[in-house]
Amino acid sequence: MVKTWAKKEMRNRMRLKAAGISCPTPFLLRLHVLVMEFIGKGGWAGPRLKDAVLSLDKLRECYVEGHLYIIDVSQAVDLDHPRALDFLREDCVHVSDFFKKHGVAAMTIRELFDFIVDPSIDGATKEKARGNVISAEEETADSVFMQIPKTLNHVKNAEDVQWLTSGTDTVDMYYQTITGECPGLANSELRTETDEDESYSTVTDKEDSSSEDEQPTAVDRKAARKENKKKVKEEKREARKHKVPKAVKKKKKKLVKAKKYR
Repeated sequence: MVKTWAKKEMRNRMRLKAAGISCPTPFLLRLHVLVMEFIGKGGWAGPRLKDAVLSLDKLRECYVEGHLYIIDVSQAVDLDHPRALDFLREDCVHVSDFFKKHGVAAMTIRELFDFIVDPSIDGATKEKARGNVISAEEETADSVFMQIPKTLNHVKNAEDVQWLTSGTDTVDMYYQTITGECPGLANSELRTETDEDESYSTVTDKEDSSSEDEQPTAVDRKAARKENKKKVKEEKREARKHKVPKAVKKKKKKLVKAKKYR
């Protein structure tokens, strides 16, 4: 159990470092022992923000030499976790509330969430986002943002689904980033496409159209999954036929043990 925890902590530290977040640098992992960089001076650990109670259990933060160091992410999950975005949204709420209590002009929850997940944000937009001031309308938008669905299966308003499927303007939708309807990302993709050569684009379009025709439909995928499940069940059934009962295994072990000590 401790060995598994050490591996997970190592992965968390590597992800934080890759994202440019200040955290202790991991040096060595051996079995259940993880060696990391010491945060502090002269053998004294840096101060901790003990009052920072976020949704991630036992999250502790250090502020040393003008930098905020994350030393423990505890219940962190991988990016492919089904509730990763839900956990991120809850963390945004707790972080924003903490700094608001101390008089800091923090971004709204929606702005903070988009700031984290939007790949089109660059250095210039980062500085602009940090200087934003919260208005009453934005605080209302925060409460609305916390109630929006994560996937289209959770959408209760049929008009929102019609906006997505009909290709009409989706600017008024609160969950553009979550559903992949981010305008900034679409504009960057459009600029990349216009820079390509016309002849190359024609060939690519033909290949894309042929590949789309070859893509399996939802019915085909469902049938394939069903066939795969059936195949797995048959394999397990055959394995059980040749399985040696536990009683026979124990009897053989006793006989071998008895012969050994004769």
